[in-house]
Amino acid sequence: MKIKSAQFLISATDLSSCPQFPALPEFAFIGRSNVGKSSLINLLTEKRDLAKVSATPGKTRLINFFQINEAWHLVDLPGYGFAKVSKTESADFSLAVANYLEKRDALKCTFVLIDSMLPPQKIDMQFIRWMNECSLPYVLVFTKTDRQSPTATRKSIAAFLEVLKELAIEPPTLITSSAKNKDGRGEILKFIEESMRAKSKKRKAVVDTETVVVVEEPLPEAAPLASAKPAPKTEVKPKDEAAPKSASKTKAKGEESEVYGEAETEIFVIKPGKPRVWRP
Repeated sequence: MKIKSAQFLISATDLSSCPQFPALPEFAFIGRSNVGKSSLINLLTEKRDLAKVSATPGKTRLINFFQINEAWHLVDLPGYGFAKVSKTESADFSLAVANYLEKRDALKCTFVLIDSMLPPQKIDMQFIRWMNECSLPYVLVFTKTDRQSPTATRKSIAAFLEVLKELAIEPPTLITSSAKNKDGRGEILKFIEESMRAKSKKRKAVVDTETVVVVEEPLPEAAPLASAKPAPKTEVKPKDEAAPKSASKTKAKGEESEVYGEAETEIFVIKPGKPRVWRP
């Protein structure tokens, strides 16, 4: 995919204030503080200051929308694990992100950024497990690979996959990236392009499988012949009934989160009538 245009559109504080765009697919990017999300977004769009890079972790506090090639939207989500905001404020961010991820119809996939220089972090594992419990599609992107040797990156990813195995989580698509060396840019854009193409083909397939009813014009009346056979009857097959939706997944009672590395203390909470969220 070649990026011909990329521009900032609008920011939203929560799902209700997200813009009602025309039906364009959205691809979101999220990760813990200081994971290099803004640098990766600038790399993908080849615009140096499209997403603001800051020395202060957790600078992104709004849901930011960018229009790419007038064909899809890149969504920059607030990171989880803020170090410079109050607990109440951090919880509000988490609720806004949870609502967007669970309820935004235009969202096609989320790219979850992981710092390849760190051991598996508890907060990353909790977020990934939450994504799996909600059956939300995502891709893992390991950042900052230019800051260490390829061997160290492979070991870091292997350790991460081992923890996913312990949590009984099937690994999704994995991509390594470096904002400095421009690694991973082509793979991410290719994934987005193929996702949009697959969606388009799926819509076409649905149209092609519609039941077609053929109505035969009556023939003009004529004298009956002794050997004539009765006219064939046109049989119209009803459309297949929609398959029932599968029941939503629920979290097992008494399940506790394991601690991996030296991450921030983070827990999941479930409130009646509200989506599951995470907060410090």
